[in-house]
Amino acid sequence: VSSQGETPQQASSSPFKINHRPTFTALNTTVNFRDPGGSFTVAASGIESDIDGPDDTISFYACNTNSATFATGCASGQTLCSSTAAVSSNPSCSFTDVAPTAPGANTYYGFVFDSHGASSTSNSRSSTYSINNVIPVLGSLVLNGGSPISLNIKGAPDTTVQTVNASVTDQNGCQSLVSATGVVYLSSVFSSYNCTANNNNCYQINTSNCVLSNCSGASDAIGTYTCTASFKYYAIPTDNSTNNPWVADTWISRLQVFDGSNYVATNSPTVELNTNSAIDITENAINFGNTMAPGGNTGAVNQQVTVVNYGNSPLNSDLSGTNMRGNGSAAISADKVQWSLSGFNYGSGTALPKVPQLVNLVLPKPTTATDVTDLVYWGLALPATTTSGTFEGSTTMAAVLDNTDW
Repeated sequence: VSSQGETPQQASSSPFKINHRPTFTALNTTVNFRDPGGSFTVAASGIESDIDGPDDTISFYACNTNSATFATGCASGQTLCSSTAAVSSNPSCSFTDVAPTAPGANTYYGFVFDSHGASSTSNSRSSTYSINNVIPVLGSLVLNGGSPISLNIKGAPDTTVQTVNASVTDQNGCQSLVSATGVVYLSSVFSSYNCTANNNNCYQINTSNCVLSNCSGASDAIGTYTCTASFKYYAIPTDNSTNNPWVADTWISRLQVFDGSNYVATNSPTVELNTNSAIDITENAINFGNTMAPGGNTGAVNQQVTVVNYGNSPLNSDLSGTNMRGNGSAAISADKVQWSLSGFNYGSGTALPKVPQLVNLVLPKPTTATDVTDLVYWGLALPATTTSGTFEGSTTMAAVLDNTDW
């Protein structure tokens, strides 16, 4: 409050005291740049007002929105902090952020009122407090659910292999996570995760194949990152198949997360990748034609079948067959069919067995999608008593691991 007019000693002095609005020249964040959940201090300065005893005070409000009154302070639910101080003081107050909070500057508004309800002519002033971008914390990374990887064979879709971190925690909020990358690689081939993409031993996973989920909004600090690779059928096995040169290896994954400022990474426990042994025959049948006479044979004219390696290991084959049946009781014994791994004259080949017999094919482990093949040559002789007609039988070739030719 203030006297108006001349001094009391003068005859014309006024008996009334007039209240003036307080001045308010600056708003500052004096304790700033804190991590989510940290404490901040804000202060009003340049306060000037009338003083008429100890009951004259200044009320200071720091609000999230640009709205406050003397009677109620900040709008409902929007108060950062408030204080009441002597008129001669520059009032300040402190508040604690509630994490998770997005990084960056947050605008707030300051209001000053005196104890008579007069608001400053400078209301409101604005300033900012800033939340630091903190490094995310990664939980456990799990490759393929912790189970061995089993591949599809050639011709089937690529095998989906995922590495998942279900607990990526960011106190700036999981929505502030920008991206992630991953890699799944053979443990001993490379000294680190920084391997060159190769379908045999290194699967690099880009940001488009690393997906954030289970992040429910700005108030959620924890999300899940799932990175997905498509494994080819010929990826290197690490199980204990006989003489496997990679038996001491395992497969491991790595996840790297970026939050706009910080990179953080973690590795998974290792898993095995299983051996697949599978073959396919390109031809639908071995057709010896329809012009052979009883007592004749195919001589040097061979039929061929193409054996294709459909797995991720070197292969041989177990070979067996059945008698060829014709009309009624007519038959041609299975041993009249001969085979060889090169062209031959009938009589120098090997008779088709009825009990599986190992065939030493040359089918190394594939290293690309190009077919790995070997040929088997076939011939036939007809007994002199063979009657005219069509004869059919079956020949079976089953994949067998070639454990001496890794």
